[in-house]
Amino acid sequence: LLSKSPLGAEASSMWAQGGLAAPVGADDTPALHLADTLAAGAVAGGVHDAVAAMCGLEPEAPAAVGAPVEGDAELGEMLHGR
Repeated sequence: LLSKSPLGAEASSMWAQGGLAAPVGADDTPALHLADTLAAGAVAGGVHDAVAAMCGLEPEAPAAVGAPVEGDAELGEMLHGR
């Protein structure tokens, strides 16, 4: 989760929930994730192209965003829990 201020401050609601979906499992790939995303929601014009572009960016995303991503060296993957 990226935020320009501390979590809970300057937000619409501390209880607001959103979601991020990413291919983090060993058996998942950006291509499979994209296929699932497109199958899950039929949306109007252009959004599919945006989703495809985001999935193509995935390997470079942390550097492009400029935010640190915490990882677990033993597991060899990013942290995705508390």
